[in-house]
Amino acid sequence: MRRTGVYLLVGADPGDPSRQLVYVGESDNVLKRLVSHNRKDAKDFWERTVVIVSKDENLTKSHVRYLESRLIKMAQDARRANLTNDTAPGRPPCPSLTSPTWSSSSIRCR
Repeated sequence: MRRTGVYLLVGADPGDPSRQLVYVGESDNVLKRLVSHNRKDAKDFWERTVVIVSKDENLTKSHVRYLESRLIKMAQDARRANLTNDTAPGRPPCPSLTSPTWSSSSIRCR
């Protein structure tokens, strides 16, 4: 997890027990960033983590910024969780998707 990646922090919403809180982020060192979040009271809802990294370190900063933007948009559109992100980054240009794994991904350039 000491790689470039995107992550989701997930936990119960104390203000609405029927909903989840979700934070979507990206980092060049996901483990370091998660440790940083763990020290902050603002992320005290966090009970579960989803981390997306490449085993071959094929994800670039452009890839994870794109994924972060898409995941935030997907969460907003689904309206099944309350996002805790203060801002939603604009959709960056779609990075080059040369890896075969990208073609089977559910997050596609549109």
